[in-house]
Amino acid sequence: MSNDSLKELESMQTFSDEDLREAAKARLSSTQQRRLNHLLRKNQAEGLSECEQQSLTQLTKEADRLTLRRAYAYLLLKQRGHQIPALAELNP
Repeated sequence: MSNDSLKELESMQTFSDEDLREAAKARLSSTQQRRLNHLLRKNQAEGLSECEQQSLTQLTKEADRLTLRRAYAYLLLKQRGHQIPALAELNP
């Protein structure tokens, strides 16, 4: 994990409960999600060009960053005594 990632997570400790709820809801845009799904399918089927591979790497990093932020936001909310949704309730 990079220093920037750690600093980003540390800064979340000062977020209000509402800001944490918003962070917990964050997702890739629908355009980004469609592109990521397309690239993943294409990679399995036929492989990717160098440019497509770079796009896939970047989108994967962003998705991972959002997942980590969401999980940490839920952890902080739980520590603050809030009820958090069950895993089944988190699926879009």
